[in-house]
Amino acid sequence: MIYKSIDLNKEFVTKEDMIKAVFEKKDEIIAFKKSVVYKSVDKGQVSGGVFNQTTSKGVAVKSGFFRPVINTTNFLDSHLDNHVKGIFVKSSKEQNGKIRYSLDHSTKIADVIAYPKDVEISVIDTTFKELGYDFDSPTQALVFDIAKTSIENDIALKVINKQLPVQNSVSMQYLKISLAINSEESEYVEEFKAWNKHYPKLANKEYADEIGMMWIVSEAKIVNESSMVTQGSNSATPILYRKNEPSVIDLIKAIDTQEKAAESTFSIIDAINKNNFLI
Repeated sequence: MIYKSIDLNKEFVTKEDMIKAVFEKKDEIIAFKKSVVYKSVDKGQVSGGVFNQTTSKGVAVKSGFFRPVINTTNFLDSHLDNHVKGIFVKSSKEQNGKIRYSLDHSTKIADVIAYPKDVEISVIDTTFKELGYDFDSPTQALVFDIAKTSIENDIALKVINKQLPVQNSVSMQYLKISLAINSEESEYVEEFKAWNKHYPKLANKEYADEIGMMWIVSEAKIVNESSMVTQGSNSATPILYRKNEPSVIDLIKAIDTQEKAAESTFSIIDAINKNNFLI
């Protein structure tokens, strides 16, 4: 089997050789990773790592809203990055009201789904099963809460009305990273401690077992926007909907009806005032 390091863009005959080469260059690799603004969709998905979503979900969604899950922790992506609990806690507070929800990370106005004023950012502790996936690992999810009536994009509107199976992708910059290695070799003492700390919580342990190392990302910041995509690097990033909720079109019709009723009432009152009618 040939092992390829994406970080070094180099192939190795053995896993041990790859791990040693990455370890020796870890400071340079970390510096590079922290200098890049990542769009998780650009990383591609782990081979065989697409999880099937079940129909049962335990995460609440507010009435009239939809809830994109932008990122989840304890999932090893194709670049061997494992986002861990706390990664977006600070940034979610700092960037609330400043991040837009877009289509495919586009910067075009036509591809904006919701503007920052309509995007409420939060972090929730949950499990993959509560998000609708058939395994029990814990996760911390970065979520957006967006009113259906604030949707600006017709394509997104159709997706949400039909509740199609799309995913989400975060635009981010890494701030704190460390290396974890599954080896008891004396030179990897700290890295082995990190492995033992984070490995038990991983959803896709099989991939981690195959590679034997991972990057632990403990803090990152959200940059400019995050997006609805067909396939992100983390396949456990669905859109959550409220059960038996009216469609966006129904909600808009209801609002229009209320506005027309209000306009009619004001017209009647205006006519009474102008003609000095008595009620």
